[in-house]
Amino acid sequence: MTGNHTYSKMMLPAPVRVWRYRLWPMTVGHYAVLCRLDSPLIDGNKVPLAGDLASAIWVLKQDWRRAYKHLGQKAHTKFVLKIGKKFNRHPKFHIAVLNEFYKYWAWQNAAYDIWKKDEEGQPDRSMSWLQTIRWVLMNQWGYSSDEINDLPYKLAVNDCFGAMVANGKLEFVSDKQRARREYIMQNIKEENAI
Repeated sequence: MTGNHTYSKMMLPAPVRVWRYRLWPMTVGHYAVLCRLDSPLIDGNKVPLAGDLASAIWVLKQDWRRAYKHLGQKAHTKFVLKIGKKFNRHPKFHIAVLNEFYKYWAWQNAAYDIWKKDEEGQPDRSMSWLQTIRWVLMNQWGYSSDEINDLPYKLAVNDCFGAMVANGKLEFVSDKQRARREYIMQNIKEENAI
C-alpha cells in the first residue's frame, strides 16, 4: 500500500455496518458530539456500558448536525433506552456488538498519546485535543469552523499533525529513539541513586 492509498482512505472513508446500523465515517463534528456526551470512548480507559454504546451508535448512524440537533430529545432517549435494554438483557449480544463497534472505532480513531498525561501526577495540557485540532486547522490550513466539523476525523488529525511537524512544534519519535532515551534515563536514575 502506498502513502497515497492510505491518505485517500482517510479522505474518503467508507461507511461501516455495526449490527443493523450503517455508521457514518466519524467526522470532527461527531467527535465533538461524543465529547459533549462525555462518552467513555473518548477517554479510552473505560469500557462503554450498554447505554454508552447505544448512544455512540445513535450519534454515528447519522450526520453529526442532526445528532447534535436532536441530542437529549425524544428520538435520542427512546433509542438509547430501547437498545440499551436489549444489550442489558443479552450480555453476549452486547459484547458481540461492542466488538463490531471497536473495529469501526479502531479505524476511525487512533489513540494519540501526546495529548494525554505523560506520567501520573502531571498536569493536563493547556489546550484540549479537540481545541488543538480546530486551532491548527484554522490557522495553518485556513479551514473554516464548519469545514473542520465536516472533515473525517482521522484526516483532520493527520493534517493537524502535518502542520505541527512542518512548523517544528512536534517531532515524531521512533521506537529506537524512545528506547535510547529510556536507557539514558535509567542510567541517570542509577547514578543518582548511588
